[in-house]
Amino acid sequence: AYSGYGTYRQGCNFISAWNAWNCTASSMIPARLTIESMDRDSLHRSLVPVGLASGGFVDLLGGGWGHVETKVCGGYNCLMRLSTYHTTVAINRSYDLAFTGTNPKGLRLMLPFGIGDDTDLLAARLLVSIFYSNPEKLEVYYREQLVPPLEEGNTYNFSMRKPTIDDGC
Repeated sequence: AYSGYGTYRQGCNFISAWNAWNCTASSMIPARLTIESMDRDSLHRSLVPVGLASGGFVDLLGGGWGHVETKVCGGYNCLMRLSTYHTTVAINRSYDLAFTGTNPKGLRLMLPFGIGDDTDLLAARLLVSIFYSNPEKLEVYYREQLVPPLEEGNTYNFSMRKPTIDDGC
C-alpha cells in the first residue's frame, strides 16, 4: 500500500546531481518534527524502528548511537540511547505513527522550529494518529489542557472516527 520509503514527497522531483528530492512550496511546506519518549526508561528501552506514514510513503526512523562505552559496564544492556527521533514532514497533512516497541506512556511531539517563517502558526497543522496495539486509557493534552474525545458524550477514551486535519485541537 506504500508507494515509497522516506518522507512524504508527492509532487517533488528527484534531481540525480543532488541525490535529493526538490519540493516546491506548491507541493509541500516542510517542517522538522521531533518525536520524543518522556518515560523514565527512555534511555534504556528501544522503540525502533519508528514508522511515520503519509500519502503512500513510510519513513522508518532509526535509533541513535550508544552513549556509554560497553567496556564501562560490560555489555549491550548498559548502553544508553536517546528515544528521540527527528524527521521532515509536510505541514497540513495527516500522518500515522507506529512504534515497534511498546508505546511510551509519555510522548512529546514537537515542531521545534515551527514552519520556518512568520506565517500564522495556528493555521499550520499536523495531524498525527498513533497506533496502539493494546487498549489502555489514553489522555491527550494540548497546551497543558486535557482534550476531550471528538464525539460529544463519548465516555470512552477512544474515537469511533479518524480525525481530519480540519478538526480543532
